[in-house]
Amino acid sequence: MKKVLWVVVCLLVVITLVVGGCTSKAIKPLSEDEKETMVQIALAHPDVSKWLETGDVYSTEAGWVVIAWEGSQVVGWYRVDYEDIKNGKPPSDIAYVTDDVTINPQVYIRVGEPVSLFISVICDRDREEVLAIELQPGRPTAGPTPPE
Repeated sequence: MKKVLWVVVCLLVVITLVVGGCTSKAIKPLSEDEKETMVQIALAHPDVSKWLETGDVYSTEAGWVVIAWEGSQVVGWYRVDYEDIKNGKPPSDIAYVTDDVTINPQVYIRVGEPVSLFISVICDRDREEVLAIELQPGRPTAGPTPPE
């Protein structure tokens, strides 16, 4: 639990320092080449490479992270499916804590079968680099087990 909390705190600090706050602007969809580039950047990061050394099966998915800002402080973030960014704007059915948001590409990695680890990698599209990584443990089973 301490490790997960540490990763979340690091995520907040890195996003605050690297991205800075700015008002939401229209975002253009990623081309297939850009999606592949973001996946390659995420997989090449040393921490991600280390977590994938187990040889477990993994899958990747491109998506978005909507980051809410209050001044230069991150006050929340929301994982959004790739298809949910319509017309370059975040979904309107989510209650954001501020009107000041940025949208960044995200690579979501599921490790193991059943999933033992989720890795969320937030990327900077323009600089083609990793901004932050969030690590979350998966469930030991795919769901509830029926009584015997």
